[in-house]
Amino acid sequence: MIPLCRAYMLNNLDAPVSQLCVLQWLKMAKLRSDIELETAIMDFVECNFSLVMQTPDFMATDLDIVVSLLASSRLVVHNETMLLYATLMWLETFVESSHHSDESIRKVFHSVLRHIRWTMLTSEEIACLQDCSVIRQFFQKYRQYCIPQQFPLYILQQLCLNEKKDFFQTESLYFSCGELYQKASMCKENMQSCSGKFKSTMQADVDCAHCNKTSKYHHRNTEEILPRVYINDYWCTALTISNFHAFPQYGTQTFLFSTPGISDTDSYVRNTLEWEVEMCPKGVHFPPAVLIGLERDGNKLVEESYLKTVRLSVMSHSEQELPLKVEVNVLIQTNSCAASGRTFVERCVSRTCIFDSVYQRHNLDDIVRLEEIAKYLRPESSVPSLHLTSFMAFTLYIVMKRIPYISSS
Repeated sequence: MIPLCRAYMLNNLDAPVSQLCVLQWLKMAKLRSDIELETAIMDFVECNFSLVMQTPDFMATDLDIVVSLLASSRLVVHNETMLLYATLMWLETFVESSHHSDESIRKVFHSVLRHIRWTMLTSEEIACLQDCSVIRQFFQKYRQYCIPQQFPLYILQQLCLNEKKDFFQTESLYFSCGELYQKASMCKENMQSCSGKFKSTMQADVDCAHCNKTSKYHHRNTEEILPRVYINDYWCTALTISNFHAFPQYGTQTFLFSTPGISDTDSYVRNTLEWEVEMCPKGVHFPPAVLIGLERDGNKLVEESYLKTVRLSVMSHSEQELPLKVEVNVLIQTNSCAASGRTFVERCVSRTCIFDSVYQRHNLDDIVRLEEIAKYLRPESSVPSLHLTSFMAFTLYIVMKRIPYISSS
C-alpha cells in the first residue's frame, strides 16, 4: 500500500486547486524520512507557491512548514505583497481556530512575519497596503499580537497613516507609538516623493535622515535583502521561440532585457542591470576552425561538432557593475495531466554565476532534455480555433537575482 500511495503522490502533484494537498503529503514524507518524496514535493511547492498558497491545504498547514517556506528564497511568487496577503490569511486562520494564550499567538506572529521581505516591496506595493481594506482590518483586529520592531518604519508609516491612536501594543518598549507616528509623519513627504514604479521605498529609508534616526526600531537580517523568484513583469522575462517547428536546426535567437539592480548595501539602486541571452533550442553547432599555434606544432584544424542540448547563453551588459554575482533562475512550464488546459512550473533551473572581466558569458545547458522538448510546446494563440494553422511556441521564463559578492581580490 505504501509504494502505491507514494506513486500516487508523485504522479498527482499538479492536482486542481480544490484537491491540492501537497503540504499534507510533505508532512507525511517528513514523518517517514522519505528524502526523495520530500524533495520532489518541496520542489513542486516552491516552484508553484503562487498556486499552493491559495489552497485550503496551505491554510491548514502547520506552523513549522509555513515558517520553513517563508524563509526560502526559492519560492516562486508573483510578488512579496501576494505572499504577505496569504501569510496574513494563514495567521487569521491560526488565531481563529486555536485556543492558545496571547503570548503564544504573539510569538507565532513574530516567527511568521519576520520572514516577510519588506525591502522587496516597491513604493506602489507599499502604498497599496494602506488602500487594501483586508490588510488594514487585519492589523486593526490583531494589533495586540504585533510589535513595531517587526516592521520597517516606512511600513508603519503606511499602516498608521491617518491613525492618531496607537496602532501596536508597545508596553514592553522604550518608546511610544505616538512618538513613532510623529517620526513616521515627518517621513511622509519623503516617502511620497519616491513613487517611481521600479524604485523601492527602501531607498527612501536610506535617504531620509529621520528614517536613519529611527532605524534602531527595525533590525534587518540577511534573508530580508535577498529577493525570491518573483514572476511579475519587472523581475521575470519570457523568452519565446515562435513557430518552433519552423525554427532552424542549431539556430540561435537573441533576447535583450533588464532586471532590478540591488546593491550590497541592501537597497535598490537606481540603475537596472542589462542582459543579453542567446537561446539555442535545437542544439549547438560548432563550425570548423583553425587553432593558431604559437609553438613549433603549428596550426591545428578543429573539426566541426554538434552538441545536442537546449542552451541558454547569458551575458552581462552592465560593465560598470562588474564583478557581478547573479543567481540565474530559469522556469520551465509544462501542461498539467490532472487538469486539462492548465500549466504548472515543472522545475526551476538555478545557477549562480559571477560575471567579471574574465568570465563575461555563462552557458546553461540541458535546460530541458532535447528529445522531450515537444511536451513543453504550446499554441501561440490563446484561441487556437481562430487560426487555420496552429503554430507552436517554446517559452522559458528567466529571473535574474543579484546577490551580495565580495571579490577575493
